[in-house]
Amino acid sequence: MYDFKEIFAQFQLYGNFVIAVPYGTGHINDTYLLTADQGGALVRYIVQRVNTDIFRKPAALMDNFVAVTRHIDQKIRQAKVQNPALRRRTLQVVFARDGKPYLENAAGFFRCYCFVENARTYDILETPEQAWQAAYAFGQFQSDLADLPVRLHETIPDFHNTLARLAQLEAAI
Repeated sequence: MYDFKEIFAQFQLYGNFVIAVPYGTGHINDTYLLTADQGGALVRYIVQRVNTDIFRKPAALMDNFVAVTRHIDQKIRQAKVQNPALRRRTLQVVFARDGKPYLENAAGFFRCYCFVENARTYDILETPEQAWQAAYAFGQFQSDLADLPVRLHETIPDFHNTLARLAQLEAAI
């Protein structure tokens, strides 16, 4: 386990560290739910130890993460969205105290963002409506990024190269 009290202290998080516990069912990064006591209110965050065997350029990954989340957040703000559910359309990155959107130390490469309360993820969809909602959300995400003014870093070579992926699939078959 990692020293989450020290990790907490290195991010722009306020209050007192309470606990960090493993969270979710992801299989790439190590994900933890971190709780802080902020004046008697318990506030939760997600902290991930990024798998640098998969993401060999983690700083570039975080540049992309920040560019995408800021762009979507800016669109939401420009639209003066008042609906709290719509405000949750993008994650809110928590920066490290040194101003970087991540923390790198001897234990690894960590990122932090605000926990999205009352949200649920599914490993297996239970209804066609859930599939429709997932597709709708993905379409909204693509629409939100259609005018992204920056070029994103390629963090996994050919990951989005359909022809290369098809060739890999055919070779595997």
